[in-house]
Amino acid sequence: MTIRNSILRIAQQEDLNFLLTNRIPRRWLTMLMGRFSRIEQPWVRDLSIAVWRFFGDLDLSEARETTFRSMHACFIRELKPGARPIDPDASVLTSPSDGIVGACGQVADGVVFQAKGFPYRIEDLFGNAEAAAPFSEGLYVTLRLTSAMYHRFHAPDDGTVRQKSEAIDLVTEADEAAERFIGAAVKQAWPEALFVGEESVAADPGLLDRLDAADFAIIVDPVDGTANFAAGLPLYATMASVVVKGETVAGIIYDPMGDDWVLAERGAGAFMRFPDGRSQRLKVATAPALAQMVGHVSITFMPGASKPLILQNLAKVRVAANYRVAGHDYRTFATGHCHFVAFNKLMPWDHLAGCLIAGEACGYVARFDGSPYLPSHRDGGLIIATDKDNWALLRREIFTV
Repeated sequence: MTIRNSILRIAQQEDLNFLLTNRIPRRWLTMLMGRFSRIEQPWVRDLSIAVWRFFGDLDLSEARETTFRSMHACFIRELKPGARPIDPDASVLTSPSDGIVGACGQVADGVVFQAKGFPYRIEDLFGNAEAAAPFSEGLYVTLRLTSAMYHRFHAPDDGTVRQKSEAIDLVTEADEAAERFIGAAVKQAWPEALFVGEESVAADPGLLDRLDAADFAIIVDPVDGTANFAAGLPLYATMASVVVKGETVAGIIYDPMGDDWVLAERGAGAFMRFPDGRSQRLKVATAPALAQMVGHVSITFMPGASKPLILQNLAKVRVAANYRVAGHDYRTFATGHCHFVAFNKLMPWDHLAGCLIAGEACGYVARFDGSPYLPSHRDGGLIIATDKDNWALLRREIFTV
């Protein structure tokens, strides 16, 4: 047996795969590999693809093109026409992708497939017991994809990305489908709640007025960071908050790539929950001097007349970043990895959950005029700092609007 085959045999062990994929910082590793894969420098590209072919049984004989600008271009390669014909026989079940059968069998006691070492209940898969009932005595097959099996046919639907108000305001089929799914679940669990989603408001702006008067509302951003999502960048989030009589009482920010979330309930603190069930209480960082501060600033919607001065003032801090996804800006702040966050445009699905989480993690949250942020506010800006004194410092030295 060759060294290559020995390594492949070890790597194909399901238990080892589960250990590696669930005990490493997946979100950061995914981000790192996403950036690395897009490097177009020839020797980096060629060496990366060569290593991939050596360890991953990468077969390019079915690819439409065999030369690529980057490893990422190879990863999403198109196949030759006819490479995956669909059997026209209606009695044949066609796999949605290339794959290895990792498990198969009979559904027993509502428990179905093993995916990366976890048993899943069909009720969890379909969202509720009623939808899962027709499959309670069915069969299941679990498919596992190796890296060599990913190509454009893995997601054959091109998808749709549309502009809403302007070129940077995007919506995809995933935004709309996710919001419909979440909305249906909310309606079943809390039929009395007003459901307000970003895409729902785009279709019915009057929902915002009803939010201001609602006794009980659930506000959702199904895909926060749509521009990143549409560009293939693995940095986006799902956010939800609960508003009771004009006050935000609970919020959650979920990271689909890391499969973890931060959440808070008013008066009960903020916590991070990990995929393995661990929970960690959150507390913001202790801020250093202004010149050493790290902040996340959404400059896009800052007042036009003030924007040049704010950009100039940001030279006073050590780092001013922008992830183009408010959910991760808030997560970074609440977990103690930056010292301030600032926004100007205040849509409830972007900020209610994050502001509650930041405040429950002992941060200080206020609009530019110093007033508390409420679900009814649509403008007035926000500065989120580690404490009141640093909020005042940032307002005076940086955000001179």
